[in-house]
Amino acid sequence: MPLIKFTTSCRFFTKISRVVTVVSVYIAISCVDVLIGNPLLHIDHSDSKKDVNHSACAVAKSAKDSRFDQIFSAKTGDLMSNGEGIVTVDQWPDSLVAFWDFSEADPPYLSKKGIAKFPLVNGLRSTVTTVTEGPFGKAAAFDGSTDFLIIPATSVGGLNLSQFGNECTVIAWVKRESDSTGFIGGMWQEDDNDPRRQYGLFVDLPVYGGDDRVCGHISKTGGSTKGYKYSCDYSSTCRFIRNTGEYRCIAMTYDGSKIISYLDGMRDSYTGFKDEKGNVHDKNPYTFIEGLNNNTVSDFTVGAVKLTGGYSNWFQGKIGGLAVFKKALTNEQIMWIHVNANGADPQVLKFDFFSLSIHEGAESYATTFGWNSLRGDSGKSTSGMKAVQNFESILLNGRHFLFRAGNDDEMMNVKSPAMTYFDQIKGIDFSRLNDSMIHVARFSLNNSHAAD
Repeated sequence: MPLIKFTTSCRFFTKISRVVTVVSVYIAISCVDVLIGNPLLHIDHSDSKKDVNHSACAVAKSAKDSRFDQIFSAKTGDLMSNGEGIVTVDQWPDSLVAFWDFSEADPPYLSKKGIAKFPLVNGLRSTVTTVTEGPFGKAAAFDGSTDFLIIPATSVGGLNLSQFGNECTVIAWVKRESDSTGFIGGMWQEDDNDPRRQYGLFVDLPVYGGDDRVCGHISKTGGSTKGYKYSCDYSSTCRFIRNTGEYRCIAMTYDGSKIISYLDGMRDSYTGFKDEKGNVHDKNPYTFIEGLNNNTVSDFTVGAVKLTGGYSNWFQGKIGGLAVFKKALTNEQIMWIHVNANGADPQVLKFDFFSLSIHEGAESYATTFGWNSLRGDSGKSTSGMKAVQNFESILLNGRHFLFRAGNDDEMMNVKSPAMTYFDQIKGIDFSRLNDSMIHVARFSLNNSHAAD
């Protein structure tokens, strides 16, 4: 018998929870990839009793080419494919300040769209180089120890976003190659003797809930958060971004009241983080009503920030594109940009059930990595019930899997309905996306037993 029943079209994608419905206690899902394709779906499955790490895929019956000739709506801007699977920029939203595609053979890298060229040059002792890869065809490579790019404070011009108000958006396409904190881009100087923070996009800020996550930092004063040693005013995705050798689209927005982090063009919900003082914060979105720092101006840097003792927070990996906007883009706009910049890569969204808190053979509740669950005919939520959560993650042979779990008769009965879902996909009208986009889901499974 089929091991998975997939009954809903991804056209109804705003209810992503229905994509990940497990009908057997014996099936473990390693990851879910939402791909580009046609909305007419079927499931490939296997009846094998010993088919470990089998890949079960929802695929298109008449899958379209994943290369894009799609033109953006006037609301969002245009990205065009050159027919090679490499996307070139034609028109962006009017609020674009700068976009670097790192297509030059060496620095300086020039902004190709926006209000000025904003040349990014190598910083002191930096040797950033260009490699041929990434969503726009080229990328800047950072070694994680000395490499960074800089525009001096005297030349940042429109990158000083506070002159336009209290909004910003930073989008980047990055391939992370270490598990250390990395600064992607922005105006963020953490020198205690001369603090000049304003906005900055990071990966992995573990002190205040951003471990291995996409983080969007905002400051009004330029210094640390009042009552804290460091600045803790940042949003964090609930999902993790790992050094898996793939490019991911990451972003942050700030609208004057809330900071939001994005991964794969999507915002998610991250609530209830407790800091060392016992204060509880919602991390995505993160409420911050003070606005942008308009008192001091820092350098604009990519790949590292200036601390009291010198540069640090080195990013190790590749940056294939970087865009800065003077307005907070909507989730729909960011998703459009992400989808159209995907080039020949069909993956749009990835949900891997990775948790830093578990080791080989250990288990972790689904809520650890942002998933919620329901059970029974009434759809009772079990997300906050640690003892009876339907789904947990386990690390086996170096891979993280999601599996049906529980310790009572109803939970372990395969006939008792249960569902896990990821909250939230809000603010995206997927019906506006072309039929060639976001209509295929691929499941990677560990089918170690036969289903009843």
